[in-house]
Amino acid sequence: MKNSTKATWLALGLSCALSFSSADARAADATLEPDVAAAEAAYGQLSYEDAVRRAELLSKRKGMSHDQLVRVYRILAISRASLGEDEKAREAFVLLLTYEPDTTLDKSFGPKVQQPYQEARGYWRQQPSKPGLEATVSALRQGSSATLRATPRDPTHTVHDLVIAYRFGAKGSFEAKTLPSGAQSVDFTVPAGESRLDYYVQARDANESIVFEVGSAQAPKTALVEAKAVVDPGARGREGAGSKSIFASPIFWIATGAVVAAGAVGTYFIATSGKTREEQLPPNRSGISPIIFCGAERCR
Repeated sequence: MKNSTKATWLALGLSCALSFSSADARAADATLEPDVAAAEAAYGQLSYEDAVRRAELLSKRKGMSHDQLVRVYRILAISRASLGEDEKAREAFVLLLTYEPDTTLDKSFGPKVQQPYQEARGYWRQQPSKPGLEATVSALRQGSSATLRATPRDPTHTVHDLVIAYRFGAKGSFEAKTLPSGAQSVDFTVPAGESRLDYYVQARDANESIVFEVGSAQAPKTALVEAKAVVDPGARGREGAGSKSIFASPIFWIATGAVVAAGAVGTYFIATSGKTREEQLPPNRSGISPIIFCGAERCR
């Protein structure tokens, strides 16, 4: 009786967690949501066989959101483990960890559930990469081309195709393109006057259910367009006037001429300071002065 009560509370706890997730489901298909909720209710009532049946049917339906896909495989994995279907439970846990690699189980779950879960985690530790999806946007400049690139990490080849969607501005419809699985990109031109790009990327399986996503139509990612620098023509003119060459200034040449003249005069006087008066006279002029001899030599 005690164990049954504990199991009931664990089931109800998981059911509540899934229900809260449901309330915030992104892009949830309204036609599938009642069936997902019914599978959760069956699990919450400890009706594991009914929960498995409902979850199995849902796993074959088309167009589940990522949130719905995770919820369905969580129900399927734990319900199968609770029924002792170890191998099928492990397979379901492997897929659950594909869609949501950071999934954890409460320690309150016993070995019956923990063992296939741990085996699934061991399987993923042996894989070359962790499953997921990356989306990158090149630099955005008005009037220039740009690229939105999507790169899935899909070691188990679960992804069938990619949806790359974008729009300029915070409102309006998205332009979406569906491309084959693998690294893909979409090129576009940034219109003049735009300041932001909204986008999302989805990786889908063969049933068009969303295996991985980066953003969504309801909560897209945003990249900002680089702002153009505004140049003031008047400032440019002032800058040009302020940066005139010094050689164009008449003041410079007047000062330079004065310095050169002063230098020439100084040089002249230095050069003639040791000469006699006759030697200092210009060649085209003459002068008369007395000459005194000291013996045979001219007195100096």
